[in-house]
Amino acid sequence: MPFSDDEQIAINKISRVQTIVLIISVGLFVASLFTVAFCTDNGCRTSLEVFLLGWLAMLTGGAAIS
Repeated sequence: MPFSDDEQIAINKISRVQTIVLIISVGLFVASLFTVAFCTDNGCRTSLEVFLLGWLAMLTGGAAIS
């Protein structure tokens, strides 16, 4: 049974909202990768470094997993 015109408009509006939310979410995530994640006595680390090197924490015996 095909959708009526009202149902198709509602589906299009939902799809448009989902697309906008996805674009905003991805944009905020990318923007957050260029902020400072944490600082120690040795210096500060950006979120991009933490994101890209976080998987290495599994190889250190779990010491770096918080």
